[in-house]
Amino acid sequence: MKSIVAFLLLINSGLYAQNLNLIKKVKLDYTVESSAIDSDGNLYLVSDQGIIYKYNQYGDSLLTFSPRKNAKITQIEAWRELKVFLFYHDFQEYTFLDRFLRPTAFYSFDPNYISYAGLATLGNGDNLWVLDPGEFALKRYNSMTNMTDLSTQLEVILPINDYDVFLIREHQNQLFVFDKSSGIYVFDNIGNYKKNIPLTDYQTPGFFLDKLFYLNKDGLNMTDIYTGATSIQPLPQGISSPGSIQIGSDKIYFIEQDLLSIFEFLQR
Repeated sequence: MKSIVAFLLLINSGLYAQNLNLIKKVKLDYTVESSAIDSDGNLYLVSDQGIIYKYNQYGDSLLTFSPRKNAKITQIEAWRELKVFLFYHDFQEYTFLDRFLRPTAFYSFDPNYISYAGLATLGNGDNLWVLDPGEFALKRYNSMTNMTDLSTQLEVILPINDYDVFLIREHQNQLFVFDKSSGIYVFDNIGNYKKNIPLTDYQTPGFFLDKLFYLNKDGLNMTDIYTGATSIQPLPQGISSPGSIQIGSDKIYFIEQDLLSIFEFLQR
């Protein structure tokens, strides 16, 4: 808890970029396509072959998950304790891994409720959020009953002829829909539209506590998801264009294709 409080103080004071200490660089023998972090600070790096590599917060290799077939993982979520969610767009399947990276089973969506899953992400309870482009709807899908209990039509919210949604994520009981063309759309936990964050020029978005973080030409941005207050800090020396960023309680991880750089927050 002390390290989290210290990190928040550094963010709010705008000092954390000057208080980053490089503790380790890990050269990887694969190309990273995406990443996730769990509540214990363990990292999950997804290769371009669909293999998942789990590391502890110090960059030590722990476990590896090799799928039953070579498949691109569209989305990985590890924020739920003892559960890692994987969505495979090409196969229209999803699965859950335990803390040893063992899959339970591979599941398909019931076509009576999901005509096509464009994107899918983990929600609270047994729920998944699914973007169904066939019906242009955002649906809450129960993975136990294989039924939807909520559906929000998007034609009055997103520009139906000019949308480019590339990511959906639930965070702190809100659903964030990331559209490259018109910004970030925020919904509550029952699918009611709340607001649009008019942000389009950014990369590698993620969440840490009540902060949305992302990269743009100015550096690493941290935006409060409730107040909208934003702080911007330049990237550390030696970090140019990471394809992925993850933030833990006292560390920040920059992933650049085949290189993992781990920085520790120094406390003053």
